[in-house]
Amino acid sequence: MRDVESQAREAKVVWQTLRLASTEKKNHFLHELERVLRSNISAIMEANAADVRDNPALTTAMRRRLELTKQSLVSIADSVRAIAELPDPVGAIAHS
Repeated sequence: MRDVESQAREAKVVWQTLRLASTEKKNHFLHELERVLRSNISAIMEANAADVRDNPALTTAMRRRLELTKQSLVSIADSVRAIAELPDPVGAIAHS
């Protein structure tokens, strides 16, 4: 398992790349992510079930929160599509 500091360093690198990507490229990625999620629901559910099953340290409550269902994956894919349809916020200045 990676530590928080290495994850933060990786996130900073990804952010630099994402910041420079065009809206078209970001939306293409999001649409592709949606497609991959929808076309791999069964495989994702199987891998998730194995991960949850193979971790005896998880409490029942943790297992319930981590368990992915077909509906939860469809909801995630729907949310990814909805994000792609939003205006690109990168570089925008928010006024309150």
